[in-house]
Amino acid sequence: MNDLQFGDYVIDRSRRQLRRGEEGIALPGKAFDLLVYMAGNPGRLLQKSELLASVWPDSFVEESNLTQNVFLLRKVLGSGSDSPILTVPGRGYQFTERVAEVPTEARATTAPIAVVPVPQPGELEATHSRLIYEEETEDRIVIWRSPLAMVFVGAAVVLLGVAGWLGWQRWEDRVGGPPVQVVLADLDGGTGDAVLDRSLVDAMRFDLAQSPFVTVVPAAIVRQSLTQMMHKPDDPLTATLARDLCERTGSQAVLHGSVARVGEHFLLNEEATNCVDGTTMTVAKQEALTREELPHSIDKLAETLRHGVGESRRTIARYSAPLFPVNTGSIEALEDFTQSNTLSQRGKMTDAIGLLKQAVELDPKFAAAYLGLANLYANVGDQANERGYVLKAYDLRDTAAAPTRLYIVARYHTTITGDLFESLRNYQAWIAVYPRNLAAWVGALEMYRLLGRHAEAIDAANHAIAINPHYLTIYYGLALEQMHAGDLAGARSTCELAIGRGLDGDPIRVVLLRVAYLRHDASLLDQQVAWAATHPDSSHVLLNEAQFALLDGRLEDAHALLDRMTETLQQQGLAKLANTYRQNMARMYAELGDMDEGRRLLHVAAIDPNQAEQLMALAETGDAPTATAMLRDQMTKHPQATLWNSIYAPEIRAVLALKAHNPKDAIAALEGTRAFESSTLDLTVLRARAYLDAGKLADAEAEFRKVLAHPEIDPVSTAMPVAKLGLERTLKQEGKSADGR
Repeated sequence: MNDLQFGDYVIDRSRRQLRRGEEGIALPGKAFDLLVYMAGNPGRLLQKSELLASVWPDSFVEESNLTQNVFLLRKVLGSGSDSPILTVPGRGYQFTERVAEVPTEARATTAPIAVVPVPQPGELEATHSRLIYEEETEDRIVIWRSPLAMVFVGAAVVLLGVAGWLGWQRWEDRVGGPPVQVVLADLDGGTGDAVLDRSLVDAMRFDLAQSPFVTVVPAAIVRQSLTQMMHKPDDPLTATLARDLCERTGSQAVLHGSVARVGEHFLLNEEATNCVDGTTMTVAKQEALTREELPHSIDKLAETLRHGVGESRRTIARYSAPLFPVNTGSIEALEDFTQSNTLSQRGKMTDAIGLLKQAVELDPKFAAAYLGLANLYANVGDQANERGYVLKAYDLRDTAAAPTRLYIVARYHTTITGDLFESLRNYQAWIAVYPRNLAAWVGALEMYRLLGRHAEAIDAANHAIAINPHYLTIYYGLALEQMHAGDLAGARSTCELAIGRGLDGDPIRVVLLRVAYLRHDASLLDQQVAWAATHPDSSHVLLNEAQFALLDGRLEDAHALLDRMTETLQQQGLAKLANTYRQNMARMYAELGDMDEGRRLLHVAAIDPNQAEQLMALAETGDAPTATAMLRDQMTKHPQATLWNSIYAPEIRAVLALKAHNPKDAIAALEGTRAFESSTLDLTVLRARAYLDAGKLADAEAEFRKVLAHPEIDPVSTAMPVAKLGLERTLKQEGKSADGR
């Protein structure tokens, strides 16, 4: 019987021994038999069934025995690319070394044997199951083949597996305490590029925003808080200043990092410290060999920090999408994105848009940048571009991190499909995963407002304020909804609370102006007008002043205020938004009887069919064909749009029917809108007008009185004067002339 030789090894079949040079290597019997069979069939695919039948011809054994013996041979012969035994997934194994038969050498003595320890149960590597070796003795074979023994062994394996699985699950889900809110400070040291340094901080902010456990104080709130602390909003956020800000915002920790650069090699360090006592919570370090690796190093740094402050491994694994795909030149795109955010916060919208366009040119898959462009165009009143960039962001939503993806989907349904209920469901899903995410609560607040669900909107606003009490927009939303719900005192208190916290601004003053108008409070109204006079950029206060002047019949004042608003917005680079506001006011002029001025304002720019107010103005000024055609186009494009189906289209159809002296069709068009009467007075006053024209005087009186009882729903609507005039006419026809006067 000849020996088998491969590489440095010789299989001595007569002595049942494996040798390497002069060194003998002892193998268990079945492992040796398996090696002999494999080496005797080199280069051929050996199926598992064939190996089991050849090595264990007279026994029934589990496939795991074969696997364990292959594992043992690889421990001896080498693993990975060094192993002569190749696994063919799902099929079997292949012995890849060239094998030669050599004559058996005559030996006077047996070569010394270096015994290779066989791994015992409990000593096997974690990647392999614990298995029972079949030994050479007949007794051990008999015991293993005993049915009772197999039952006990099977039960033990199952119990161990269940226990191990439960232990693993607990380890994966283990958290180190309650969720934390953190302030992200600027970097010490630096890369030598100030824009890149800010970009790295923004990258960290994006990565941490994925965490359901860690909440980062938003950059906008940091700027507001710095102003309140008598600092400039763009002052560097040092570790000391960040700790003060941490206490001010009710946060738990400060993240303060540093970056050191050696040539193209970057060393990143980030430390989380308790903002109460300054103790270190965790430290994370990463290296980037090149500038392009920096975003990916930030990804890893963020994951380490999240675990260090107590987040479970499971949520880190689930919510850790990389900021950019691998191998993209995205660091420049990130720099443009960061600079754009800075400029937009300073009100430089045009420059911010230009930078974001550069960002998506550099990285066409930068979903967050497309979303940013959509938001900027919304701010300047450019709905066409807003919709275009929402669509691009939506197409790339699966590449974005979880919170950005949820935001994109919500924006898609708000802007593209118009399905506010679906948008609200996305915000609710966002809140379910990220209950301390401010943007999610603010989005839900806006959806509840549009749907006229004031109580739920107020609840969402209160949740948002509890998360962070230093954000002006939330106070505006809360005060607005309190006003809509009829709580004028509460709305005023909310505005005064915001002002007391240093959160004064155009939106807050708009609510106070409306409250003053509703309560006929001349002193409060004068205060808002005086404030606007010292704040020349307060365009929304000017717009509301113009609307109130028009409602009061002060036409010259209305014209002057509208011109001032237009000039203010033009100086801010927002001429298109100014035109939109003027076009939308065309409806008010038409409803109050000034058709010429209504037509003039409506045509200061091309009509935007996405603006329902402009289609309503077309209908009111008598251009029924254009209004009908544009409405038909809108309904074809947006069959799921909540506001178009439930409010705008019924309103426009009702106006067209009334203009055509067909009140029955107007009543029918408005029949399905009653659920939305709490969000606008226009539906109710149109229904009252239709009842009056149809001769249903009792119904008309009831509807007109309903409008007059709830002016808080929309203080700048023409519904109030129209309802007063309509009620007077109704009462006169009912023979109630005294009441009418």
